[in-house]
Parts: sequence; C-alpha cells; structure tokens
Amino acid sequence: MPVHQDIILPIPGHGSLRGVRHGTSVHKFLGVPYALPPVGPRRWQKTIPLPPDYSYGTEGHPYDCTKFGPICPQPDYIMNGKNLSAVPGTLTLGQNSEDCLLSNIWMPASGRQSGDGWPVYVWLHGGWLQMGNPCHTPHSDPWELVDETGADLKAIVIAVGYRLNIFGFLAGQGVDGNFGFWDQRCALEWVRDHISAFGGDPHQITLGGLSAGALSAHYQLQYELLHGNAGT
Repeated sequence: MPVHQDIILPIPGHGSLRGVRHGTSVHKFLGVPYALPPVGPRRWQKTIPLPPDYSYGTEGHPYDCTKFGPICPQPDYIMNGKNLSAVPGTLTLGQNSEDCLLSNIWMPASGRQSGDGWPVYVWLHGGWLQMGNPCHTPHSDPWELVDETGADLKAIVIAVGYRLNIFGFLAGQGVDGNFGFWDQRCALEWVRDHISAFGGDPHQITLGGLSAGALSAHYQLQYELLHGNAGT
C-alpha cells in the first residue's frame, strides 16, 4: 500500500508533528519523542520526561515524523532464517542509537470519534529485553489493523521503543537497573497527557505486548497495584 500525503498535527502547547497518510484511511506518526534522550549524563539513569516547554517545532516547520527513528543498540538478530538487518527497507546498523525513546503512532484518518475519542492500544515489543523494535519490520507494521479495508480496528495503535540489554537493564553494585521499564512508564504517561491531540481517549488506554513486552505490561500493572494510581 503506497504512502502519500503529508499530515500536519498540532500538539497544543508543544508545536506540530508532520506525519503521513498510509493508504486511504490511516495516519501514522513515526519516531515521536516521549522523553529526553538517555545519553551522556542521562545514560543509566531513570527516564526524564520531556520538559513542559518542549516543542516539536512550529506549524511552518513541524517535527518530521514521516520515517522510523533509531532503535536501541543491539546485536543483529535472526527471524525465520533471515538476518533482519540485511533486509532492504528494515533495520540497518546505522539506525541504532542510544537516542531511542521514541513512539510510533497509527491512527484512523477519519478524524476524532464521537464522544471522548478513539480507544488507544499501547504495544510493547518482545525480544528478551535484549533486542527488538517498535514495529519497524514489515511483518509487524499494524497499519492493516487500523485500515478500514483491513481489520478496521477503530482505535489508535502505539508501539513504544525503550532501552534494552546493557542500556536498559544493567544492574550491579554500582548501578540499579530496570531503566527500560521506567522508559515504558514514561511513554504511558506521555500517551495519557497527549493522546487527545491525536483524537484518542486518555481514559481508554490498553497496554499489551509480545513475549518480553507482555511481561513488561504485567510488571507495569504490578507497579500500579503496589503503588496505587501513582501519576497515571
């Protein structure tokens, strides 16, 4: 399905995003930052949300969300006998970066649903907490779930990138890890605070995932049970 036509979406108080229409009924915004880059002094630290005065650009110069951003540095990996890093148009070594706290968002192109907006599904990828990506590969792109000629899900789908392996889960005497889980939580808080700009309902957010992503969703629920509705 061809990708065509830029879409400009204002984020109230935070500038504008430039996305693309996929086919006839899906808008997608790729590589949307939800936290400050975990680089330099922020490496191996708890996730720092975007500051209140953060801007994605202006209406005349919106933030480019027309292509996937980098993923957390990780080894090449194999699926179904193929090295996905060698598949044209998917992952390459140059797309790995510690600046990887980005979300990819697919939404119905038909505008805001009546009432409080579209329900939202936040998806966490698997990969043993060591590798993986937020729907960058062709077999995992969820546009057909949202497209009216496909599953016509009538919901917004968000795939979250988070720190992995030594960057997200290093633990020892000098470092207390689980930074990747804090990334996920920060992403959920960003969704809660900003999804209404995409036509989503912040009171209808469902969290799920695959493999380690499903485990992560379980841990996020446990956090809620242990700490109450702490900020979410």
